[in-house]
Amino acid sequence: MEITFLVSMHCASCKQTVLNCLNKLDGINNVDINLINNTVIVNYNENKIDKEIIKKKIIENGFRVSEYKDEDELINKGNKSRLIQLIKVICGVLLLVPLIIFSMGGMFPSIFSEFYKTNLIFLNGYLALFTVLIILGLFFNFYIDGFKALFKGHPDMNTLVFVSSLGSILYSLYITICVTISPTSYHFEHIHYFYDASGMVLVVVSIGKLIESYSKKKAGDTIYNLMKLKPKISHCLRDNVLYEVETKYLQVGDQIIVRAGENIPLDGVIINGSSYVDESMITGESVLVEKNEDDNVYAGTLNKDGVPNQFKVHRLVAETFIPNTENKRCVDHIDTDKTIENQKDLFIATLVHDLKNPLLAQISGMELLAKGYFKNLEPEQKEMLENILESANYMKDMLYTL
Repeated sequence: MEITFLVSMHCASCKQTVLNCLNKLDGINNVDINLINNTVIVNYNENKIDKEIIKKKIIENGFRVSEYKDEDELINKGNKSRLIQLIKVICGVLLLVPLIIFSMGGMFPSIFSEFYKTNLIFLNGYLALFTVLIILGLFFNFYIDGFKALFKGHPDMNTLVFVSSLGSILYSLYITICVTISPTSYHFEHIHYFYDASGMVLVVVSIGKLIESYSKKKAGDTIYNLMKLKPKISHCLRDNVLYEVETKYLQVGDQIIVRAGENIPLDGVIINGSSYVDESMITGESVLVEKNEDDNVYAGTLNKDGVPNQFKVHRLVAETFIPNTENKRCVDHIDTDKTIENQKDLFIATLVHDLKNPLLAQISGMELLAKGYFKNLEPEQKEMLENILESANYMKDMLYTL
């Protein structure tokens, strides 16, 4: 049995986490994960495992899960989510302007009066803190998802954003408290808060995710719009009685009536009637094509003129000329192609191998050159160079492990 879930995945790490947790369950036959539309398609043995157990397992790893039901519902939900995200991003960008001014007030001394810089030197820190807390509230999902991933032991992109943002806020809060306790010990131009860095991380990453979301939507809309050309309900003639039947339930040999102005539901051949059909969605030609008895017609094309056509189905939904659910699923699953993943891993491994030795040689050469000038440096310069050499040794150790 097969079921599709919508999972709140954000990156390749999320995908691997979901894949690993599901593969550990007994009764799972196959798992296909697509980051483009955040779907997880699970093929499982219903005698060994229940879908609720699968869903619970994904939730336990810190993800939000819902069962996929309908394409239209998914699109409406996605449009609503993008609109909310767009409003949040706009508010975040607008709040960044005062946040930067408050956090980096020392770089804009002309904006503030001498009285403010002397007697209210601590106020900028609290104004910046208040502003960044509003931004944090707008994008608090990074903190929730990031903490969950960190707590579960599989940190992802949200964890990086969460840690960097929280670190900037805590350090800046410490500086704010110090300035408040002893304002005379600080000079206005020399106070540096990092609230702006925290807010910037949240807003910029959200802008990137919003752009990615619209790119996904644009890629999926083309196929979805073609799919919509096929009507969901068809007029099927059985035993001289006209029934309304869902297109997906039609069978080869069924006789269909298509009135003027209606789209043809499935590929077939005309057995009675004649008309002019718009096939521009297939051929690109805007001129109407005349159709008579024994002529082929194609799903999604438009019966523009003439008496109602009666035709016999000779292809099922999954075999029609234009994209259908199965075709869309094949396109969606490009992201899960193991061959592509293997080629990507091979490329990265080759790149690392080719760059490893040149990088090691350059780092070693820089170390020798730096040590040659070490004796002639001032104490502060020596300390700075020692830190650089320590970082260089760390990079060498990392390269040796690759």
